[in-house]
Amino acid sequence: MEVKDIFIAPIYIILLSLLAYLARPMVTNAKTRKYFLPGLWAKMLGAVAVGMIYQFYYDGGDTFNYFTNGSRWIWEAFLADPVSGFKLLMESGGSRHMDTFAYSQHIWYYRDPNSYFVVRLTAFFDLFTFHTYAATALLFASFSFSGMWAFFMALVNRYPAHVKWIAVAVLFIPSTLFWGSGIMKDTLTLGALGWLTFGMIKIIEEKKRTFFYWIVVTLSIGLIYEIKPYILICYLPLIFVWLYWKNILTIRNKVTRVFIAPVLLALFGFMAYGVMKQISGETQKYSLENIAEQAMITSYDIRYGWGARMGGDG
Repeated sequence: MEVKDIFIAPIYIILLSLLAYLARPMVTNAKTRKYFLPGLWAKMLGAVAVGMIYQFYYDGGDTFNYFTNGSRWIWEAFLADPVSGFKLLMESGGSRHMDTFAYSQHIWYYRDPNSYFVVRLTAFFDLFTFHTYAATALLFASFSFSGMWAFFMALVNRYPAHVKWIAVAVLFIPSTLFWGSGIMKDTLTLGALGWLTFGMIKIIEEKKRTFFYWIVVTLSIGLIYEIKPYILICYLPLIFVWLYWKNILTIRNKVTRVFIAPVLLALFGFMAYGVMKQISGETQKYSLENIAEQAMITSYDIRYGWGARMGGDG
């Protein structure tokens, strides 16, 4: 973070708080209104805390790689040559291109399309924050909060007697506020999961199958797929379990249910496997054949990578 963060970040805190205040009557009710602004401010605090911890304690890390060693170069390209900046914003990463090589060679995550997607989104937010870390992090946090609030409201509509505890569980868990608020993959996927689950509750439980909810579900799945496709491999099969259970409960006759249950189980099981196979087939890194190996690599990175940063071996 730089000196300009001190001046620009407070402006964004005020602007985002004002927008939230204006939107609050449309997205809350009498029971949930008091949690809206505190929930957003908690997310903002988490976003700033991530930046400070990574800068002053870890002296670097993923969040700064997305920003300092990532979106910074797209920002520099926009300042020097807007055409090159736009191309970098539109490129999916992987193979470098000669017309943008002068900038892409400095981007650490350029060859990883999933990570470069986060760099591109960070760069897009940078256009509105003048490439200011804290302000861009606040936009990340606001998106994450929007998804979690949508999820929170969907749960409250179903369990109105437990508003306080749902608020604590969804909006105010400290670890979620920290790891799900800064410039990181988890911030985006957490917000997208909130919107996705909100959409599925509306479609499956409340049977509100309007165009809006399908768009919410589609965009959320697309965002998660671009960043962490393995989340969908874990999440979508459970949707089919959910659908199986909902359909079974609609069969009132016990004898009929006994005969239909295996058929529905096989049908939804086959559909779940097909979805998992399709997603894993399009990303070799997280294919069903390689996912166990990838989990082992991730575990190793977390244990020894973070252990080294913290001055220990684990």
